[in-house]
Amino acid sequence: MFTLLFESKLKPNVTSADTPPMQKRDSEWINLFEKYISKVNDTCVFMYKDHHYSTSKSIKVPDDKRFLISTDDKKFLISTDAKCKFTECTCSFHAIIYSNGELIIKFKGSICHSPSEQRARPIRGTSRRSIAEKLTSGSSPDQLRLKELGHLTDNNRKFGNYNLVGSSPHVFRKIRSEAKTSLMLDKDLSVSLEKIKEEQSQEINAGKSIPGYLQTITICPLRLILFTEGGLVLWNKVGGNVPVSWDATGGIVMSRGKRIFYYELTISNISTPSITTKNLSGPSFPVTSMLSNTHKTLDLVHWLQDFELAYRKLFGFNSQFPKPPIVHSDGALVFQQAALRFFNGDLTISTYLKRCWTIVNKTATKEDLRKTLVHSCLAHFVKNLKHQAVKHYSKQKVSSVSFIFNVYFDCFQVPFALWIMSLLINSNSIEEMAGIWEHVCTVLLSPTQNSSYSISISCLSNAADNMNKDPNKDNFIIKNVKVDSKGVCRYPTTFNQV
Repeated sequence: MFTLLFESKLKPNVTSADTPPMQKRDSEWINLFEKYISKVNDTCVFMYKDHHYSTSKSIKVPDDKRFLISTDDKKFLISTDAKCKFTECTCSFHAIIYSNGELIIKFKGSICHSPSEQRARPIRGTSRRSIAEKLTSGSSPDQLRLKELGHLTDNNRKFGNYNLVGSSPHVFRKIRSEAKTSLMLDKDLSVSLEKIKEEQSQEINAGKSIPGYLQTITICPLRLILFTEGGLVLWNKVGGNVPVSWDATGGIVMSRGKRIFYYELTISNISTPSITTKNLSGPSFPVTSMLSNTHKTLDLVHWLQDFELAYRKLFGFNSQFPKPPIVHSDGALVFQQAALRFFNGDLTISTYLKRCWTIVNKTATKEDLRKTLVHSCLAHFVKNLKHQAVKHYSKQKVSSVSFIFNVYFDCFQVPFALWIMSLLINSNSIEEMAGIWEHVCTVLLSPTQNSSYSISISCLSNAADNMNKDPNKDNFIIKNVKVDSKGVCRYPTTFNQV
């Protein structure tokens, strides 16, 4: 009670010099009442009709809050009336706060709420700002609302009191939208971004060759390129020695227009032991990132060109720009083409494939071996393979192309086909891959379990055990596969459960 009095008396009056003075309702006193009303009645959602302040100038808040305990000087401070928002509910109250911190609440009426009705007070003032702060710190509206739903009491849920989370999920989404709009330094997007860039240049690496974090701004199409001088220094130190990876996501920046993608180029391992020993352990670090509403190869190339230009500005235009030995991506064609074009100067993928062919056949030149390798994520590759297999072959039991793929790319044979594909992917040489492919063809083309089938299936099983580096491990996949007289592979139903 005493806190209520102290906070209400010390609340400053804020007026804006830009707008003429106008009467605006201050709702903070409602939040102060609600803090205590909810402890007494957590079932009803009260809407406040009117309130009255004391006009007495003799009511002063002592410097020491301990003097508020005294009840000798009891004077009227504020009163209010409120009624429940639910349609059939007649519950209401009249509350009075006195200068000594005493709060008196008089309820009347009865509580009657429909089970299908949910109500909530408007979220305003400090409550709204508190939610906006959480949403701008990284929480999504739905995640935060789900978390707040867990704070509802049993009576809140039973009687439909949703004051903590608002009347609908759109409330938190609107608050986040308002918070993001308020962060803009100008209504015009280009002017706002330029102001942000200027602020960052004064706060991050001020006075250095590459100040700030936001470096390049393009409005149409939208392209924001971000990096710091520290990222350039790190790239100069380890960029040519360790693998790098890049990826994009469209779920970070909300946009009502075109989808905005967030790109990031990351050095996989930056710790000294990882660099010197080529160990896969160690922390990763994003050296540069980009926001763009387009997802094309040239967008990624322009991004890296700006990063290279800043590198040469910092270390000299005659400096050799480090090129990583391997670039990892999720397998998207745009990342493969951009990496080949920027790091290797390859305008087409066929040029890169020809170079790869010379490498696996041990006829590559030193220049071929010095160029960057583009690596696609195996998990994404297998996922795409499975998706295409199920999509194409689950609609037809007999393929007009070849009997080979008809047997295994049926929707029930996809796991076994993926297992065979993993043997091919993990081959260490072109000779090993050719041998595995020969055994695969023998197994797929055998109408019965003849001697050729037995030899080939045993070789594939042995290759899988060696790949697992556990010769004593029981390879249940191959051992339990059977081929009937019609050439259809069968395996126990427990295969899918493992």
